[in-house]
Amino acid sequence: MNPDLNSLPMLFSALHKKMMEQHQQFLLEVGLSKMHVPYLMILAEHQEGLTQKEMIDQLFLDKAHASRALRDLIMKKMIRKDEETIYKNKYYLEEKGRNIIKNMRETTQALRMKIFSSLDDDEVALFKRLSEKLLKLLE
Repeated sequence: MNPDLNSLPMLFSALHKKMMEQHQQFLLEVGLSKMHVPYLMILAEHQEGLTQKEMIDQLFLDKAHASRALRDLIMKKMIRKDEETIYKNKYYLEEKGRNIIKNMRETTQALRMKIFSSLDDDEVALFKRLSEKLLKLLE
């Protein structure tokens, strides 16, 4: 095997880690952790609200994880839970949560721009094709 190929997984991992550090810094600033993000994101896509079961079924996360994250988000007033029934309460994204999602998306976009602005259009297209090809091989 070509010795240069041995460093590729480490390079991908380092790139991913650097990107996640940027996200982690933002999350720390707003008092969240990465465990909260999937719930905010999915609720942002479902204005009509979702039950805890609907979220865990779509996110493939366990009930205990969801309970902790949702409780934290309610306490931080980023989401709310309807209290109309004892079972199957729906959760909704609040304005504070919408602002977090908006800022996360802006942070992500700025990070992508920072990374890909150093590449020309051909390099971006090549990177995309190679990434898709490698992912397909691993499916």
